[in-house]
Order: sequence, then C-alpha cells, then structure tokens
Amino acid sequence: MRILFSTDSLARGGKERQMAILAKAIVKGKNEFLFVAKRIDRDSNYFAEYSLSLNLIKTYRGYSEFRKAVSEFRPDLMVSWDAKSSFYGLLIYRRLKFTFINSSIRHGIREWKPDHIFRAVVCHLSPWVMANSQAGLRANFLKEGRSRFV
Repeated sequence: MRILFSTDSLARGGKERQMAILAKAIVKGKNEFLFVAKRIDRDSNYFAEYSLSLNLIKTYRGYSEFRKAVSEFRPDLMVSWDAKSSFYGLLIYRRLKFTFINSSIRHGIREWKPDHIFRAVVCHLSPWVMANSQAGLRANFLKEGRSRFV
C-alpha cells in the first residue's frame, strides 16, 4: 500500500511524534510511505530517534507543488495532519482516486478564530475525519460515526 502523510511542519512536538511512530510502523510493514511537508526542521525532528530516512520527505511551497508531490507518489491513502494540507487534499482526492483522512483535529478547544472556522468547514467537507478526542469532534460540530472517529 502507498501511504502519504501531509503536514505543515516536521519538527518536534506531539503531532510530529505521533506521525513518526506511525511512519516507522508503516515502513516496517513493507508499505511505501512519504511525508509531504510545508517545512522541516532538519536539526530538531524525530527522524533519527525513530530510524526514519530523510528521503521519506518532500517539501512544498504552495498548492501546485503539493499537488505535484501527491500526484507523483500516487497514494492509496493520504492522512492530513493540518488544516491547509487537509484543504489541499480535499481538492485533489477524487481526481487522483485515493482514500483521504483528515486528521487535523488535535484538541477540543472551540475558538471563533478564522483558522478554527476554516478547519471546521474543511472537516465537514472531508470524507473521513479522525480526531484525537471526543472533545475534538464536538468542538468542530462533528458527531462520531462511521466516517467520523477517534
């Protein structure tokens, strides 16, 4: 299986650690894997700690480069970990015929800021949404079900 994770940043943090742990298991399972990231901190990340090659990363500057990276890899599954790459994935998943999971919900805090509203709208339009908590689903006005899960 060809699996792609998209994100805004690959540095050190909770989200990045979760992605590294999952990526290690995916690669060990003999799957093809790629990170598509807006930026990477080459000095401070989890790649050495989890024995992951930096060759698993492609960076992008905007939508065109994102689309090109995803199109060239041809994933069977894409999991997005931030709002912007979730939006980009939403624009291309049908055309490129891959399963798309929006995993941009990282907390259960509801704020009426433009970026939170944007993420909530993208989540509602996404075919699959994976949150890290029930509170995260509630904060984005989503009900747990077959395509909305924790």
